[in-house]
Amino acid sequence: MRKRLFSILIVVVLLLNYSSAFIVNAAKPIVVVYAKGSIEPDKQLKAMMTDLTWITWKPVLDELTSANLEGASMLIMVKIDSSSEYTANEINVVKNWFAIGGKTLWVTSDSDFPPNDMKRQASANAVLAAVQSKLRIESAAVEDPASSADAPYRVLAVSEACDTPVKFLVDGVTRALFHGPGPVVGYVNNKYVALENTTVENVYKIMTSTVNGELKDNDPTVAPEVHILGNVGRLTVMAMEIVPAKKNIIIATGEAPIAQYEGLYKPEISNNVRYGVKYPTDGERLFNNLLAFTLVMKDTWFTDQANIASKNTQISTLNGQITTLNSDKSSLQTQLTAANSSISTWQMAAVGLLIVGVIVGYLVGPMLKKK
Repeated sequence: MRKRLFSILIVVVLLLNYSSAFIVNAAKPIVVVYAKGSIEPDKQLKAMMTDLTWITWKPVLDELTSANLEGASMLIMVKIDSSSEYTANEINVVKNWFAIGGKTLWVTSDSDFPPNDMKRQASANAVLAAVQSKLRIESAAVEDPASSADAPYRVLAVSEACDTPVKFLVDGVTRALFHGPGPVVGYVNNKYVALENTTVENVYKIMTSTVNGELKDNDPTVAPEVHILGNVGRLTVMAMEIVPAKKNIIIATGEAPIAQYEGLYKPEISNNVRYGVKYPTDGERLFNNLLAFTLVMKDTWFTDQANIASKNTQISTLNGQITTLNSDKSSLQTQLTAANSSISTWQMAAVGLLIVGVIVGYLVGPMLKKK
């Protein structure tokens, strides 16, 4: 029921894009897109800003500062120039902004293809580490010969393995383009873990390859941290982490929604023949679902999760009380059995004494009369 409710709410929010009358008097959420190294917003970013008018967009192209993030609800980080690096000051700005709480941080990456794409992975992991995320990008690349656009590295990721608690995020989404993505993995107790076969608390898979996904190692200087080369199976390219204490959300993707050849948002803008006609995708819908959830329904999600946790605690307490009562009942039954046994023993003794008394009376009575 909750998943259905969130799906309905997402549809309602998406309808706001087509009816500005509903949001004239509403404060628009601010989304900062840090397109580091870009000269100007690319076609896909321009399309986002044109399409999603219920959002106040703030593109940042040169250096990210605390002033850029003032009042922002969400930050999307994309390294347009792969050779550039997030500075220590920029990462600290992100860390301080995120610590305020109530924020959504989307960290994008790339494959490990040399000489430049691989640099996006280390940068992404530096940001994820700074905000103490349980998500990381693995030093590898994902390909999928069974679900791709004319080349296995043009992965058409699928929603079929999306984790149940966040299924509403892929409502209306079957597949989306992740052009040369890196694998998204977990990071627990200073170790990389595969999200496909490990449950990490508060971390959810959203988009993956099919079961025919293949891990590739394009950079021989750094080996993949967790997946085994040559194995065929599902690989994660988009995951989400929730941080209940701060009501924060972290999204990590092995590719970006804009630029980097073709992003997942409306790739048909750059190549309509391939992505509009031959391999249509649902990247726009996926992007809209994510923003509708993180910008509008996030507080409802956290309240709902807190209520569920509270109810589970109450159920656990009641189960404990029931266990105690059953134990007390068993103890009382044992005592009652013992008492019944004692009563039976005394009843038999009383009957025996009565019989003895009758016999004595029968024998002694005549003797007394003879005297």
